[in-house]
Amino acid sequence: MTTTFPSAGRRERGYDPDQVDAFLRDARRCYDDEADRSLTSETIRRVSFDMRRGGYSAAAVDRVLERLEDAFAVRERDRTVARVGADAWNAEARRAAQEILDRVSRPTGERFDRAGFLTTGYDRREVDRFADRVAKYFRAPSP
Repeated sequence: MTTTFPSAGRRERGYDPDQVDAFLRDARRCYDDEADRSLTSETIRRVSFDMRRGGYSAAAVDRVLERLEDAFAVRERDRTVARVGADAWNAEARRAAQEILDRVSRPTGERFDRAGFLTTGYDRREVDRFADRVAKYFRAPSP
């Protein structure tokens, strides 16, 4: 499989092309083989790549990873519905949505734990802005 992503800017670092290409090869193999469940939407959501000069544009790779994660998630949902039924799947989806809504409904700055002293994490203000968007989505009337 040949993958072509734009490179990061001259002075910017991007994702390691060898790592990205290897991951996407594995993803394609897993997706094409219905019985292979070694890669999941969660694996895709959590993947990370080393950064290096001349690497792939992180934004371009991230867009592809989002679509890939969605494709795997749809397959996982379909398998679960086939196994437990639509009613059970919907009940679990409602439970998970309520858990998310409960979390994002907490006061600003108290929704998630801070990153540890020697670890990196997201900017709290960005997390709060994102949480506000999620809460708005869950509170909106159904179409």
